[in-house]
Amino acid sequence: MKVSRNNMSENLSNDLQALNLQFLMIFREYARTHPTEAVWKFDSNESTIKKIVSMPIDQLKELAGCGRAVLTILPTQETISNAPLNILAALAEPINSGNKKGHNA
Repeated sequence: MKVSRNNMSENLSNDLQALNLQFLMIFREYARTHPTEAVWKFDSNESTIKKIVSMPIDQLKELAGCGRAVLTILPTQETISNAPLNILAALAEPINSGNKKGHNA
């Protein structure tokens, strides 16, 4: 069975829309539960986090169907050590100064 270029293009477009929607839903949920981490993990900013958190599903679907990828592939060399200091400080877990059984300070 031969697939025409139009069908292939339509399939790819549908796949991109589905991928976009899935990404946006994950981004929104992460922004709701871990907004500071979402800035780092999704290469975002506070303004975008506020917008995505308030978007209803219909708006996410509309954005997902824009015909372009809504996610960005980040360079693999970028690590947490490259993050701005305010993000590193917010992500740092408090240090428990008490000794735990079996551990020497």
